[in-house]
Amino acid sequence: MTVPKLRAAAITAIAVVAAASDARAQTPEEFYRGKQVRMIVGHPTGGDYDIGGRLLAKHLSRHVPGHPTIVVQNLPTAASIAAANTLYNTAPKDGTVFGSFSRNLPSQAVLGHPSLQADMRRFEWLGAVSLPSRICVSWHTSRVKTAQDVFAHALIVPGGGASSGLSIVPMILNHALNTKFRIVEGYKAFPDAMLALQRGEVEGLCNTYSQIVAHEELMRERKLNLLFYSEETAARPDIPSIFRFVKTDEQAQLLRFVFSSTEFGRPYVFSAGRAGRSRRGHARRVQGRARRPGTPAGGREGEPRHGAATAAGRDGADRQALRDRAADPRRRAQAPAGRDVGDRSLRRHSGSHEVAVRNP
Repeated sequence: MTVPKLRAAAITAIAVVAAASDARAQTPEEFYRGKQVRMIVGHPTGGDYDIGGRLLAKHLSRHVPGHPTIVVQNLPTAASIAAANTLYNTAPKDGTVFGSFSRNLPSQAVLGHPSLQADMRRFEWLGAVSLPSRICVSWHTSRVKTAQDVFAHALIVPGGGASSGLSIVPMILNHALNTKFRIVEGYKAFPDAMLALQRGEVEGLCNTYSQIVAHEELMRERKLNLLFYSEETAARPDIPSIFRFVKTDEQAQLLRFVFSSTEFGRPYVFSAGRAGRSRRGHARRVQGRARRPGTPAGGREGEPRHGAATAAGRDGADRQALRDRAADPRRRAQAPAGRDVGDRSLRRHSGSHEVAVRNP
């Protein structure tokens, strides 16, 4: 999906929600004229969610009927769970608020994350600006040089909360494949984590491929070892997929479920329960005016079709089976003993995992 298509989807949804709201006597132009539309971004400033959101906000206003002011509000608390809860529970459903949160939240909802108070199936999904793959890397001084090494040596990596991209990849791989990642929680976002890697606070990290390789100087100086992709299909033939090390169907199913979050890309949603009945008619009228040439961004328009989106509708027995599989202590990695993670960190134990918590 191109940026113009996402813009068209957003414009359509805004117009649809306005028409389905209590302001039925008004046209979309009349409804939005002089108003402020709030875009909630569930991530800190400087990351790709934030940059993409601000880029969309910069150009969206002039294509929306009535030309409202688009204001970006960052709400990164709890790895964007606060943003999802706000969009679902407290944000006005009149078309004046939309937003973006972590692509990992649908799978976290299926697994019963206790802090997530939103039904992912009831959001009005607008689309996504990109579908970035994830990769894990190590610093050039680390003992871990290849994907195979993460099964033999501990690798200290930064985390940003259980539902964050920084944490979820190493955490699920420890559970499913017995890798030896040691997660130091407390990092706000990728820029913070990357700085920690260069300072020597951690030895590697897992995040989106595009953000990591954007550090061209580090790549050119070969200070980063590109270990593996977390998705089943590797985008580069010289970098393996972690699925190469899967030994059972059960392991593969768990990884496919969790990493299917890639399908959501960088999603944008309305919490708009009444928009569906009017979407088709308004789509034909509004999208015809909205489409303009632009730069391809490799995303998707509308609701995700498979993976975690489908899993979100599973019945209770299926959900419990997924939770049990993710929590099975037989698949948890034993914490490496005796390694100092530095003065900035504190250790805490959870089951058979050792997780470090970074002091602010």
